[in-house]
Amino acid sequence: METAMRSAWNTAGSMAAPPVPAAGPTSCPGSSIPRLKRPLCITRSAGRFRKTISWMPRIPTGPCSGMIQQGTWCPRPTRKGKTTYYDYDALSRLVSVTDPNTGETRYAYDDRDNLTSLTDAEGNVTRFAYNRNNQLIRETRPLLQKTAYSYDGAGNLVEKIDAKNQKTTYGYDDTGKLFEINYLAVSTDTVPAKTVTFTYDAIGNLTGYDDGTTTGTYGYDALAQKVSESVNYGPFTKTNAYTPTLHKKCNFES
Repeated sequence: METAMRSAWNTAGSMAAPPVPAAGPTSCPGSSIPRLKRPLCITRSAGRFRKTISWMPRIPTGPCSGMIQQGTWCPRPTRKGKTTYYDYDALSRLVSVTDPNTGETRYAYDDRDNLTSLTDAEGNVTRFAYNRNNQLIRETRPLLQKTAYSYDGAGNLVEKIDAKNQKTTYGYDDTGKLFEINYLAVSTDTVPAKTVTFTYDAIGNLTGYDDGTTTGTYGYDALAQKVSESVNYGPFTKTNAYTPTLHKKCNFES
């Protein structure tokens, strides 16, 4: 028998109380929390889990709204919301998502938990292949467009060839930081159509980039928090300054 658990959420989107048994064995009522998608009901049956997400398009009014502010479950009838269902297997892997229009997206995995296929609601299938290190090496889209990936001995992505046969290569320094990306028009080209380079400070913070058209520089304080960034677009430069919490403080162009 399935057992449904009901959760209460506050308006900040945090769980206000641990899940408690719902009134009925499988009841998953609509959410009373406005404009938030949060798990409202979780059911378990035969090793599979189902999580229900409900969304209410407007803020309720009246006595009920005070209870919502406190994160308490509100029994007041509300306008019917939109519901999305998430199904998991016994290993807690997401295996299907059913949208409010009953469209189902399905996911399949190998014995190493790598996602091997994704089937959308229209039946289109995208497949994924991996090497022995569980690194993605090939992605095949529904119309058989293929993207291939290659890695170095340290596990860094070093090459990507997309469905248009365009190649992108990636270069890393001795510490594994990305310092160069080369974009080639076709996989057989040896001269990149575009190159982007990156620079870092002694402790690994990104200090700048240059893509041949624009350049960017980044400044940090003694705690390695970003405090400024400046992007030179050629005709003009845009600069942003940040507070220590990374909130943008001001910006100006010159």
